[in-house]
Amino acid sequence: MRSIFKAFGVAEVLLTLVLTDILLALMGGARTIRLAGWLTRGRASSAEPSCESTLNRIRESYAAATRVYPRHVECLQRALTVFVLSRRRHIQLRFHISVRKFPFASHAWVEYEGPFFPDERTLVLSLTTILTLE
Repeated sequence: MRSIFKAFGVAEVLLTLVLTDILLALMGGARTIRLAGWLTRGRASSAEPSCESTLNRIRESYAAATRVYPRHVECLQRALTVFVLSRRRHIQLRFHISVRKFPFASHAWVEYEGPFFPDERTLVLSLTTILTLE
């Protein structure tokens, strides 16, 4: 029974990732980010004890989904997908876009008591945040 729920989580991540990809291609980044903020507005709540386990399931489902997703996933798609999935579960994540002028770099990520994906910790320290959705 547990594998059915795990497969459903991967399918939900894949569907959200596909929709995010389509919206970014059709509407562009600014409108898609605005839409994600509008759709998830008021859905976050305070942290609950089960919040960590839910975030771990989202992280695991995301990792499994990207292994079968046929396209390369950039940080903006990844951050928007995780942001929408967590907000649908009433978890307060923050979505950030940051830049560095020289040498130029930009990055989008989500944060819950630190960066959601541990490999982003050193990168986000060297950037300046220009947009945050809470």
